[in-house]
Amino acid sequence: VAHLLDVTGASRDGKLQYKDWLQCLFCDSQVASAKASQQRDCANAARVVPGAGGRPGPGKIAAGFDGVVDTIMGVVDQRTSQEVYTTIPTLLAFGNRISAAAGESANVELVTKVQKIGGNGPIMCNAMLGYGAELTYMGCLGKGSPLPIFAPLVSRTKEVFSLGPPANTDALEFQDGKLMLGKCEPLNAVTYEALVQAVGLPKLRQLYSESRAIVSVNWTMVMNMTGIWRGLLHDVLPELRKQNKRPIFYVDIADPKKRTREDLKACLDTLTEVNAYCDVVLSLNCSETRQCLATFGELYEGAVEDFEAARVAAAKLQRCMGIHMVQVHLKGSAAGATAKESVGVPGYYTASPVILTGGGDHFNSGFLSALLAGCSLADALRIGGATSGASAPGARSPLVAPRAQGHRHVPGESAGDRRGAGPAALGRDPWGGWTQAVARRMSGRAMRRERSAQWQLTSACGDL
Repeated sequence: VAHLLDVTGASRDGKLQYKDWLQCLFCDSQVASAKASQQRDCANAARVVPGAGGRPGPGKIAAGFDGVVDTIMGVVDQRTSQEVYTTIPTLLAFGNRISAAAGESANVELVTKVQKIGGNGPIMCNAMLGYGAELTYMGCLGKGSPLPIFAPLVSRTKEVFSLGPPANTDALEFQDGKLMLGKCEPLNAVTYEALVQAVGLPKLRQLYSESRAIVSVNWTMVMNMTGIWRGLLHDVLPELRKQNKRPIFYVDIADPKKRTREDLKACLDTLTEVNAYCDVVLSLNCSETRQCLATFGELYEGAVEDFEAARVAAAKLQRCMGIHMVQVHLKGSAAGATAKESVGVPGYYTASPVILTGGGDHFNSGFLSALLAGCSLADALRIGGATSGASAPGARSPLVAPRAQGHRHVPGESAGDRRGAGPAALGRDPWGGWTQAVARRMSGRAMRRERSAQWQLTSACGDL
């Protein structure tokens, strides 16, 4: 199946328009081998991307409450000089090396690839800004004022309330997974009382009443999240009913393995209560779905990467909780269920991503943006998968602002690179330069070989 970009004649004078960008997302190598029916589905989804063709964008969103500085790292396998080294390719191989050191000792060298915006909230919301969201963010972005690393998010956000310094995560990335080493103490200060003190109760009520979606993510790391929800149930959410408002309440709990089953059950039961005032949408991956089902004595049945099994599991969990929607995103597909329907769709798996961290957050950004734009559940799943798939090859969030201009090229290779001018020819990078930092650490030839079928949009807008 040829690139939709070429099939539809979307390229005009070497530039990509806003709507064309999403069509490029659906041109992953996995789509190239999909059936014609999937191509038609993807083309139809491309026509309803938020903000394209006069369609509405996500609108006002109030989000929180985490904030993390992510340091993306590789683990050195062998080093032959100061500049030349290889990295341990798989998490399995790294685990074997650690296990072999039991009873003895080991020296593990970590190489920093890049430092970037982290935390489920900041990554997801930074991507939603690309879809035109009007964002108010409340989270741990810095003591007193946000740290410069969060500038790509803060500079485009309507209002920011920093609740304290960010946490830090060292993300060791491998071909078959990632190991997140979190230092989460700053997130312990995020409580309902701290939120009210920073924002003010009248302002909090105003923000939530004006928002089309309330985003509350990273329950696992924000230990007091359930308490925050209970505070909102008491002081804020009943005001929405008085005003006949019913926004989406979007939740991604993050991997809850470290939390007790009792904590997780209290989390899910509280979301059922929240659903009396908002349309709760719970976003999970496969492992998280299994753990949530287990709290109700239910099983996840079927293969891990089978979206039909995910569809059944989503429907089962939605019935157990009695909430508006459960969505399950897998590595190469996704599924979702409401009380009225359940669907599963193929996805856009990227075999060799530049960065693994944030794939689920990018899925959430595209999925929620599509729901708020009035897309069907199936199309929202496709747009979510495409947004995640597009971020993986080039490690970038979507940029779909109407004034953006871009060029079609191989990930990591700028127009300046092709002219011999080098990365500096791009000027100020809208993503803070971290994409180029990653790209420089990879062979340009290898990057082109591994992702020759991928397209990416870069911006020439100076204010992004």
